[in-house]
Amino acid sequence: MTEPLTTVEEFIAWTEALHGGMILFRGLANAEWDVESSAYRRIRKSEEISSEIVPTVTFQNYIDHLLDDASLQGFRVRQDKRLSDLELLAELQHYGAATCLIDFTASALIALWFACQEEEGKAGKVVAMATDSIERFSTIRYENLEKPIKAFLDQGKLWKWEPGGLNNRIVAQQSVFVFGEARIEKSDYEELTIAAVCKRDIVETLEKSFGIRGPKLFNDLAGFAHHNAHDQPYNKYVAEDFLFLGHMFHQQGEYQQAIERYSRAIELDSHLAMAYYSRGTAKNTLIDYLGAIADLDKAIERNPQDANAYNNRGIAKFGLGDRQGAIADYDRAIALDPQLAVALSNRGNAKLALGDYVGAIADYDQAIVLHPHNWALYYNRGYARHALGDYLRAIADYDQAIVLNPSFAGTLNFRGNARFALGDYLGAIADYDRIVELYPQDSTAYFNRANAKRLSGDLPGAIADYNRAIELNPQYAEAYVNRGIAKRAIGDEAGANKDFAQANAIKQNLHPLEK
Repeated sequence: MTEPLTTVEEFIAWTEALHGGMILFRGLANAEWDVESSAYRRIRKSEEISSEIVPTVTFQNYIDHLLDDASLQGFRVRQDKRLSDLELLAELQHYGAATCLIDFTASALIALWFACQEEEGKAGKVVAMATDSIERFSTIRYENLEKPIKAFLDQGKLWKWEPGGLNNRIVAQQSVFVFGEARIEKSDYEELTIAAVCKRDIVETLEKSFGIRGPKLFNDLAGFAHHNAHDQPYNKYVAEDFLFLGHMFHQQGEYQQAIERYSRAIELDSHLAMAYYSRGTAKNTLIDYLGAIADLDKAIERNPQDANAYNNRGIAKFGLGDRQGAIADYDRAIALDPQLAVALSNRGNAKLALGDYVGAIADYDQAIVLHPHNWALYYNRGYARHALGDYLRAIADYDQAIVLNPSFAGTLNFRGNARFALGDYLGAIADYDRIVELYPQDSTAYFNRANAKRLSGDLPGAIADYNRAIELNPQYAEAYVNRGIAKRAIGDEAGANKDFAQANAIKQNLHPLEK
């Protein structure tokens, strides 16, 4: 497309015609600008550089000096963590410093929003760079992140780095940094011009139809202050704004605040399915299951193809004890999205609660294929196998769950119980030892370890653990009974009888005989 585009639809058609694997986008408010780093522009404007080409050594020296100055100012350390060169450069860029990093985004529409910002009546442009098609392109891996910046600049390559959750703005803008060369040659990308007269209309479409607006893209304190400065236009909130605010509170764990914002969004637009869905999930978290079902019903009415809405309504029904109703919703969610692992897991949990262990295992099997690093799936499948008496395979699942989450006492407890059932008392004791280390006030862990010690022949050790279990829970009738058995085994008949009597008294107090 050689003519400047005038609509979002034309832009989307252009992006769909692009080829070349992973494509990165950059929006420029002025179509006359080149794709170059801010450091390159800063150096070129200095009086010392008269030509259009900045010598490589000058560029590298500038970056070295920038990092040294920032380190001397104390900016190298953030929240007790020493930042690597790349991380520090990203932080500096975030606050407006001129660095070697060139901002790209994985989102074509976000790039279009930047290209449509006003710049003295100039046309804008979006550049699209297919990184997989450029031989000198390499990706920064996590293990290379700590390398000094010089190690990358010296190689004559282009590098792309996805910094992930370094700050809110990077996440919101789906940022990808490109660096290695001070400027990107025009032969490395395609570009599309945006007509200046159409910028405002395109921005309005992006805001209303796609939710792409300044406050969302610059969702940090600096961005918030900028968009609320005296020279910025004041626009009243629309439903999508309250929905966005609700999501922000939701992510921070402030569910009641989120619900209030979702409610405002619904007041402004009662057809907004996502607002009902989001309010329903927040109510689920607050254990308001009836309220959650009411909201999710409305979300499903407005968007009957939303698998997540069925899944979350299933969670609410499960919370109310309606296991069959929950399974029906999970069935629908899975029919709509067979890759929705959370619905498979939840359906497995509902089947588990109904005693359908074989059905639960089948669901966990599918969920594990989709999410092989989710420890809870192995734990739950192990529990189902345990209930079927398949102790060896249950232990294998517990093993994997423990590898993925070593500190969850429940898995250690059930693996210990499975080992106990197989007569592996020493293995069981090892698991109960770990629970006692993690939770020294857990009376059940001492009781279980005492049982394993008693059956392994360590009667004094068993009695000591029963003592501790009773100390932590004086109403532990089973601990008195089993301590009595251990005492009898060592010849302490009087002590045994006293324990049996105490256990009987506790049981009678808990369950008095009817007269």
